[in-house]
Amino acid sequence: MPKPGITLNATFYSYDSLLEYSGEEEVLLFCRQWIQGTESFEVFTSGSTGTSKSITLSRKQMLASAAASRLVLKPEEDEHILLSLSPSSIGGKMSLVRAMEWQVPITVIPPSAQPFDHLEKNHPFTLCSLVPLQLHDILKDEMAGEKLEGFRHILLGGAGIDSQLSAAIQKLSPLIYHTYGMTETCSHIALKRLNGNSPQEHFHPVPGVKITLSEEETLQIEAESAITNPLVTNDLARINKDGSFDILGRKDRTINSGGIKIQLDEMENLFAPHLPDCPFFCAGLNDERLGQKLVLFLENEPFPTEELLAVLKEAAPAYKAPKAIIFAPHFLRTATGKIDRLKTSQQWAKTN
Repeated sequence: MPKPGITLNATFYSYDSLLEYSGEEEVLLFCRQWIQGTESFEVFTSGSTGTSKSITLSRKQMLASAAASRLVLKPEEDEHILLSLSPSSIGGKMSLVRAMEWQVPITVIPPSAQPFDHLEKNHPFTLCSLVPLQLHDILKDEMAGEKLEGFRHILLGGAGIDSQLSAAIQKLSPLIYHTYGMTETCSHIALKRLNGNSPQEHFHPVPGVKITLSEEETLQIEAESAITNPLVTNDLARINKDGSFDILGRKDRTINSGGIKIQLDEMENLFAPHLPDCPFFCAGLNDERLGQKLVLFLENEPFPTEELLAVLKEAAPAYKAPKAIIFAPHFLRTATGKIDRLKTSQQWAKTN
């Protein structure tokens, strides 16, 4: 059984690139504080749909999260975590907490779109947290895909999963879990197993988590890992008879266009099959006649505008179809790899 420990400068593989990893100091500081028994930690929310803000998480909340994850993932004697997320993110910090509390080794590498570049094919790692963008890039690289097969579990979160990625996941050996959670809940409070012998269609709360709906039909969470109880989210949800749930979209991602309410997450899910491998998102921009109009932001310019608009108008009712397409040379992203919709739309809407 490998000894518990934190590999920062990659002595395990002697990766030269890690010797200049700027996050090393942050990892050391957090782990030192944790080992010394610090009772509270400042963490910043992702800011993907608004301004990032600072919140304080307690040691008790983070311990509860790590304990619940352990009950589901059941780490084995040879468990070895690979951290490829930013240590600033809640996903990065909770990976460190899990390793320290589960008493298993963890190796920290610089976050990148292709995190497996320096791994050997027969690496010892069993568990890794990824964002969909990273998994997309891994599956495009044959060697990286082979290295992925060496893992037992992959936690996939931070963004939605399109139909193409979902289909590719079905062919993978590691069990892939789509996670639901946020900084305010110390990472995930629910998991959805996407492949294996018993894939799941809905999110299932981890042990100790209770969910209900608010009067506005947004998800309410009661959990030891949450900063308030209940924690009322902005996520519109549906709770199923077996206690599982589905996320339908965000309350704050609804626009009013000419008196018609349009849910932006719903439209993104509708358009996704027509835009494979094309990063995009929907936003509402001010319009003199409609109040707000639905606009599709697309990275680069892979399609002629008129042809694409025609396709999307067939996919959605005419009154919900995009009124314009804005092509951006590149999307701005958060530290965890999410598209920063707010900053991207603010930057590129001004130039169109």
